[in-house]
Amino acid sequence: MSYVQAVQPHNLSDSPFPVKADPNFPRAVWHDNYPVNPPPGLDYTPLRVERLLLYSQERYPERVALRYYRANWTYNQLIDRIKLVAANLQKLGVRPGDRILVVLPNCPEFVVVWFTLHWLGTEIVPVNPMCSASELSFLDEKSKVRVAIGLDIRLAAVLEMTWRLPTHQMK
Repeated sequence: MSYVQAVQPHNLSDSPFPVKADPNFPRAVWHDNYPVNPPPGLDYTPLRVERLLLYSQERYPERVALRYYRANWTYNQLIDRIKLVAANLQKLGVRPGDRILVVLPNCPEFVVVWFTLHWLGTEIVPVNPMCSASELSFLDEKSKVRVAIGLDIRLAAVLEMTWRLPTHQMK
């Protein structure tokens, strides 16, 4: 028995969000290699990514949401960190629609900041943390960011970028 024959079809009604098969989705060659009877396409209601995270927290509060080297954060811990960062950014004047330059490597802080900024309704401008100050200045000028977020190990480039540009007051 092949893997394709052994896999049971997924029950779309098990989904916490409204999902149904899309009968008008065009068939493709690779659909023949799918497990037993999956729909070739899905019709679903668009939703914000934060809702998926909150659903996971509601359903699996103590399950590990994020692993990074020896750090293991549960969904509860991840949401708590996101709420803390969101509250602090709001106190600093970050508002929906603001463009935020995120100068972070692949790390837990990036995940927290990414979800936080989505939660606040900002526009995220992710940047390679190895960018030079002049590259950051160019990106800042083109995207008109109001805030830059980065780690202390790359703070020198971010600070140099801010010194090159006029200071914008947070309201």
